[in-house]
Amino acid sequence: MKRNFKYILNLGLALVLLTAGCKENELEEVEPTFARTFSASALKVTVLSKVNALFSWDKSSNAKSYTIEIFETADFSGTPKRTVEDIAGTAVQYTVTALEGDTKYYARLKANGTESTSDSKWKTIEFSTDPEQLLNAVDPANIKSTSVTITWPAATVATSLVFTPGNITHTLTATEIANGRATVTGLTPETTYTVKLFNAAKTKGTISFKSGLNLNGYTEISTDAELAAALVASGPQRLALYGGTYTLAGNIVVDRNITITAADPAHKPVLVGAVFKVSNSAALTLSGLVLNGNATTSNMVEYPTANPALTGALVITGSEIYNYTKGLVYIAVACVVESVTINNNIIRDMSCTGASLIDYRNATGGFAKITDINNNTFYNITTGDAQRDLIRIDNVTSFPTHTGNVLKIERNTFNNVLSYANSRYLYTRLTSLGVTVNNNIITNSLAYYSDQSATTIAQISGNNYFNAASFYDVTKRKYDTGNYTTLDPSFINVATGDFTVRNELLKASKTGDPRWIK
Repeated sequence: MKRNFKYILNLGLALVLLTAGCKENELEEVEPTFARTFSASALKVTVLSKVNALFSWDKSSNAKSYTIEIFETADFSGTPKRTVEDIAGTAVQYTVTALEGDTKYYARLKANGTESTSDSKWKTIEFSTDPEQLLNAVDPANIKSTSVTITWPAATVATSLVFTPGNITHTLTATEIANGRATVTGLTPETTYTVKLFNAAKTKGTISFKSGLNLNGYTEISTDAELAAALVASGPQRLALYGGTYTLAGNIVVDRNITITAADPAHKPVLVGAVFKVSNSAALTLSGLVLNGNATTSNMVEYPTANPALTGALVITGSEIYNYTKGLVYIAVACVVESVTINNNIIRDMSCTGASLIDYRNATGGFAKITDINNNTFYNITTGDAQRDLIRIDNVTSFPTHTGNVLKIERNTFNNVLSYANSRYLYTRLTSLGVTVNNNIITNSLAYYSDQSATTIAQISGNNYFNAASFYDVTKRKYDTGNYTTLDPSFINVATGDFTVRNELLKASKTGDPRWIK
């Protein structure tokens, strides 16, 4: 009996000790420790405003802080050009400002450890800042036929101005650098120049301008009577209009080549009620004008006469166009235009009633072989019709040998343009037509691209839509399938027509009309 009692007692003690041992083991379980801090992953750099670098990364789970170092040497030798320390461990981005423009940089990021962990390994990346834009837009009053005055912020460190074409190099004097102003001579009249400001080999600014007219070969116009007489004179006409308002009594018959331009770019002439009727294979150029349609019910440029021969080019550039109640360009007869170029214009407050803004219609009608719409701003375009399109190009069968036709819509800004749920930007059915739509900003529009199966968008890329969701709506027949964005451009003042972009990402990608990227 005693023996059994001892056995039972020993067994009970063993069970108590076993249970206590299990509990002790549970209390001793600990989290694993790591000797090194994890590196941040997915390191990326986006260049903003040409000289600022936005670093972004996926957060390290155990970082106390981050350090960024930026070098100009690929092997990270020497002293960093910039070091940023003590970036919060919770941060996932940081912007380094005021780097040197036009420079390739090599950067690295590390996660700093705590008292118990060492720093992470460096994550490396390389990027290049953009050439700076310190040159001011050229004041039209400073443009002459053979000279120009270029300006930039006073006291900017710079060495020279270089003009192309011609590779004209102007070495800056100490006075010019201090004043931020230099006058350069020896230009060729009526030539589009690109000028760059350099500090040694680095670009500090780039702008373009067109040198002034050499009025030799032009008829100088100052009055309505002079303009009326020149427009009915025989032979090709090159007309240079001085500033002022010119009221047109009737349609302008363009049956021979006509160029109408501003004699003085600083004072654009205003043409009221101008309607151009083009025939007889004539070419027409309108440059540096203000075209007030005066609520005319006609299109601004029309091709009313069939023509089996190729019709000359239409160029509309550097102008402001408004108050037309029908459209801009209209072809409804059997006529093929060599090209239509609409470049660097402000086109606003127009009503596409009775026609599309650009309208090539009828199967037996005509079209332009190349339609190039670039660097323009369109706003407040409306219609009084139940449905209207921005661009219409019908499947013309009259000219089967004209193939490889092109419609390019690039680097434009559209705001409140045909903001109707049933309006299309592209009603294009010409089977030989390739359409490209690149780097435009479209804002505040209910319209969409197209519901036509025949509309072929060969390339679409880099566009931005804000309050314009139907352009990338996958339920539409034609929608943006490219790498688009939906950012708010933060225009300065839409009501006054100031579409200067304040969104840094759109400025960095140079989206929309370049005049608003500053």
